Amino acid sequence: MDKRRQVTTEPTYEGHPILTNPKKNQGCDKGILKAIKRIADHALSERSRVMMMRYDVRIPHACKEQANNIFSTAQADFVKHLSRHGLSPHYVAVREESSNSPHYHVASFLDHSKTKSAFHHLRKMDEIVSRKVDKLTGKRHQGLVHFCDQDRLGEPQPNTHVISRNNQASYDAAFLRASYLAKVNTKPAKKIREVFVSKVKKKENNA
Repeated sequence: MDKRRQVTTEPTYEGHPILTNPKKNQGCDKGILKAIKRIADHALSERSRVMMMRYDVRIPHACKEQANNIFSTAQADFVKHLSRHGLSPHYVAVREESSNSPHYHVASFLDHSKTKSAFHHLRKMDEIVSRKVDKLTGKRHQGLVHFCDQDRLGEPQPNTHVISRNNQASYDAAFLRASYLAKVNTKPAKKIREVFVSKVKKKENNA
């Protein structure tokens, strides 16, 4: 059964630019956009400058049935690692499928005063995911985490965006990049869990 979605093909969401193309019928899921905004706003309520870090996690086809468990437990271990370093992590992640293999797009928000680069963090995440996949398959894997530092043509692109609380342009640039998570195509059609969002304190969640 296909999922019911609220899809927008408008160029903005709540005043922020998003990646849509009405001419090609390419839209964004409003529920995912709402989650991104909630987490970004919460991160900025805690820190005046936040670094949004983009990465993808690819799960081998042999682990397809365990993919959500692998990702969610790996992400939880990663959050604990980042928290131990005082980075106040928050995240939104979505599952997608291509060539019958699942992968996950992630936007994590970190305290920018404590970190300036994504490289060492993402290398750690790759170690965590690879260890879990290796245990299940009995084979060694690496490169399961894509650093999102190249575009589709292989040209360099930033995998971080620094958001300043009082700088709307910085927020919009990060939100535009993160809205890629909300694109509707390649999302699972069946009722498989596809959205993973870090928990926030109840009072902020209901604000």
